[in-house]
Amino acid sequence: MAIKATASDNIGVTKMELYIDGALKGTSTSATLSISWNTRKASTGAHTISVKAYDAAGNMGMTSITVFK
Repeated sequence: MAIKATASDNIGVTKMELYIDGALKGTSTSATLSISWNTRKASTGAHTISVKAYDAAGNMGMTSITVFK
């Protein structure tokens, strides 16, 4: 499964991090992030996908979704 995230900021996004169930799975130094998640290895049930985005001033924003397998 492809997971893609984008972020925007008036100062500029300097870093993004993507987590699945609290484990860091990908990083980017731009405003876009894309990873491939092998869901065959994931357990049955709920999984939380979170993305953190940082700007040049050090501010951080985060969003999360829950998906079910």
